[in-house]
Amino acid sequence: MVRDETRLQAEPAGVRLVGPFYRLAPPPASDTVSEPSPLSLTVRQGWRHHSNLYALSASAAQAQPGLSGADTVSVTGLRAAFDRRLGAQELALWADLGASAYRRFDDLDHVAWNAGGLLNWQIGRQWYGTVSVGSERFLNPFSNQNRAIRNLLDLNALASSVGYRFGARWSAFAGADFVSRRNSSVDLRETDLDQTGLEAGFRLQGANADSDVSLVARTVRGRFPNPQQFDAQGDPLAQPLDNGFRDRSALLRLSLRPSAPSRLVGEVGVTARRFDTLTVRNFSGLTGSFVWQWQPTDPLRAELYARRNLGPIQLGSPNYIDAVQTGGSLSWRVTSRLTLGATAGWDRYRYGGDPLSATGQTEERRDRVRTIGVSAAYEAWRRVTLIADHRREWRTSNYSAFSFDADITSLFVRARFD
Repeated sequence: MVRDETRLQAEPAGVRLVGPFYRLAPPPASDTVSEPSPLSLTVRQGWRHHSNLYALSASAAQAQPGLSGADTVSVTGLRAAFDRRLGAQELALWADLGASAYRRFDDLDHVAWNAGGLLNWQIGRQWYGTVSVGSERFLNPFSNQNRAIRNLLDLNALASSVGYRFGARWSAFAGADFVSRRNSSVDLRETDLDQTGLEAGFRLQGANADSDVSLVARTVRGRFPNPQQFDAQGDPLAQPLDNGFRDRSALLRLSLRPSAPSRLVGEVGVTARRFDTLTVRNFSGLTGSFVWQWQPTDPLRAELYARRNLGPIQLGSPNYIDAVQTGGSLSWRVTSRLTLGATAGWDRYRYGGDPLSATGQTEERRDRVRTIGVSAAYEAWRRVTLIADHRREWRTSNYSAFSFDADITSLFVRARFD
């Protein structure tokens, strides 16, 4: 199961960039606090209990009793952030460091980090753009891999864009971005990826900033340094396979405020993926991502999201996964100190890029994932918050070895200094 709590958690306001001009949620629940001053420091200590750490099915648990069962992990973290606007320029820097110690499976102990920066710049009235950089390392959840192997995932990203305004509302822009994925496990290095994107388009902004619409042409070149050795079920292939590809997309990006309490942000379009080899796996279809936010009163906030892409980058796959992710969250500040929350999600994953299923030799792997969760945050003292949450996950697959269920319970103490 892949959700945004595994992605860029330390970005300002917990949002991620989409294209060169605006940012797209949903943000992680624990890091969405806006910065009240330019510099902040956050310290956290928590414990997380996982009933099925290795995401094993019932049959796999019987076959691997040493990996089955629960574990509790202690998580200690430190985050520093700087966010400052100077005139038309805005600079954000962040660094997050976390150490995890497992009570039972202590070979999984590790240190994770997330660091980066974002610059929104403007020169005069015509020229504007963005520059962003980020580096992240974390233990990839075992539900994201087809083998129960300790694997630290490194994600590095660099993006830049430039735009020119023809007038108060119209502008043209171009952007470039690069992302790399590296696995610490030798057995999973077939999923190492280097991906370069280029895009250009036109942008129309509303007169009162209630709308922002862009038409975008985008191309992405993806290269896997190591050939694929195993199929989607983890079985070895008869011969290695190169999975290099090129995507071409036509997109509509928008940010709209239909009413005072609501906001809609996202993109939708058509994407065509063409592989360098075994072109029977080529894909053409609708892709996109949308988030609707609604806040009718200050204490109450709701959010719904839906997206379709060709594989979240955390999934341990050397080719595309047709991924549909939907869900929502609700947050209610009951008192000035107590906030309650609830989340729910439904995902569907089809391993359409797998060479054996694409050629009809095996049945295509199809997974469905459901999640529900509840949370509570209580400000026990000034700047000190207690956070508790519980989440349940179910995955059902047409390959029963990948079906599992798990309960995850967390308790954290967070202190913030501005």
